[in-house]
Amino acid sequence: MIENVLTLNPIKEWVYQRDPHFTDAISALRAAWPDERSLISFLWNHTSLLLRPEAILARRSRSIFPMLRAHGLIPVGVRHIRLTSEQGRLLWRYQANVMTRGHLILLQRLVAAGPSIYILLKDSSLRRSTPAAGHVTYLKGPMLVSRRRALHLRSLAGPAIANILSYIHASDDPADFLRELAVLFSRCAFMELLREAASGQDRTCDALAALGKAELHAPKGVLSDAYEPSGESFCSSLPDELARQNWLAIIDRARTNISYVSGEVYDTRAALIPDDKRYLARLDSHLIFTAVGPGF
Repeated sequence: MIENVLTLNPIKEWVYQRDPHFTDAISALRAAWPDERSLISFLWNHTSLLLRPEAILARRSRSIFPMLRAHGLIPVGVRHIRLTSEQGRLLWRYQANVMTRGHLILLQRLVAAGPSIYILLKDSSLRRSTPAAGHVTYLKGPMLVSRRRALHLRSLAGPAIANILSYIHASDDPADFLRELAVLFSRCAFMELLREAASGQDRTCDALAALGKAELHAPKGVLSDAYEPSGESFCSSLPDELARQNWLAIIDRARTNISYVSGEVYDTRAALIPDDKRYLARLDSHLIFTAVGPGF
């Protein structure tokens, strides 16, 4: 049964049965994919990753692709998209109650500040205990800068400046993967993307091309390993000074942002849909970063 692979979180399962984006996505898939066994296989072995606007700005995201490939994760669908602030709100709808108002407003502003690259990944590895989404979430690394490690995708994608500058968004489980497809794309667009992904063609070159095109139009000298505060001057080869100033304001605000009503982190059980570790599938131990030791 497809319900067995969507999520292990019973609260999420109940809430998503009433979420219009999830129900739209699942009904579209059921109509187009009458063979439930093949659909279950697809959902187990595919997931998504979003290179957010700050990842484009940091110009380091190419380094995530060798890491993904080393773990059997191949891009099979790529889209260059521009999120609206409303889409940003919807992505974090069920965690908004634990965020400060300032954090939520800044997050919406951040994801709408520039283009993003949506990448649909196929997992070619044998995963016995958890779907592809769980392993990508693990590889992504935590939001907290202090807990990111060198090999986490977020560390590879950009400098550790502020928690909210997390560079990468990934679906936590197949249920989130489906819901987020419907949040980010029209039904026609996400079904076309899924059909493209089902062909299994390696689209790493497409992902790199989309990334390069997006970076070409991003302001330079704003977000890099050598961070320069807005009070210092530097050259920009792009004429869009307003975009540069907008990014400088976002980054300055990010450095002092109070993320959650309880402080830097929140009780995961307090969110509308609890992000409770009890509901996470156990990772396949032979596929994780055993070499870096405890805490990764």
